Amino acid sequence: MYKFVFILAIAILSILGYFWYQNEYKSTTHKEFVTVTLQNDEVELEVLRTFAQKSLGLSFREDLPLKTGLLFVFSETSNPEIWMKDMNFAIDIIFVNKEGRVVEIFQNATPESYFEKPPRLFGTLEASRYVIEVPSGTTHDAGLRVGTVIDELVSFK
Repeated sequence: MYKFVFILAIAILSILGYFWYQNEYKSTTHKEFVTVTLQNDEVELEVLRTFAQKSLGLSFREDLPLKTGLLFVFSETSNPEIWMKDMNFAIDIIFVNKEGRVVEIFQNATPESYFEKPPRLFGTLEASRYVIEVPSGTTHDAGLRVGTVIDELVSFK
């Protein structure tokens, strides 16, 4: 009897694991993109919505081409924090509220910040709905400032 219950439990867990995998990891094969304007520069952003996508972020990538980046979308306005775990290059990190207004910018966040004791977390006290990661220098070159509104994110869902 116990053997049957054990096998049944394993089967149920396997089926649940399979569906979780389909929802979280397989979704990365169908990537979503959005183009936003940072002042006068258009940037194509890969949209990250799932926990798995956001957890991986730019980790293990060798580079991030100019005029590209990531857009982390959070279902609720919150105070997300970004770290540089397993990163290979510096980036600019932009926090944006639900109205599309830039609330914080961290320029030249480096992989070495992860090795500080404790690891450095990049975040803001002002609530954010989106986080954008772009190649280091992008925000400076575009002249992006706190308070700038990114029009494409005003109604983005």
